[in-house]
Amino acid sequence: CEIHGVMMSLNRLFQVEDWNNPPARGTLTLWGGIIADQAWRVGTYVQGVARSGYDREWHYDPRMLRMFPPFFPLTGSMMVVSWEEVVPPEV
Repeated sequence: CEIHGVMMSLNRLFQVEDWNNPPARGTLTLWGGIIADQAWRVGTYVQGVARSGYDREWHYDPRMLRMFPPFFPLTGSMMVVSWEEVVPPEV
């Protein structure tokens, strides 16, 4: 799974569905960033090897420290206008 973008959590934490249920599903590659207050749960690991969920390969975009996309929320005050779960097609 590969993500290009910055994801922002609406409920304080970022986690992958079934992150703690084996088997491991490959690598979650992120090019961008994650905004979350508490946790980033994407898998369980034994000696650095994923046993469930995903291995992580994250590349943060340093531009997000000083450049923001149009309409990007810059305060802790926001309202959710719409929300949609995107289900990837079966491979």
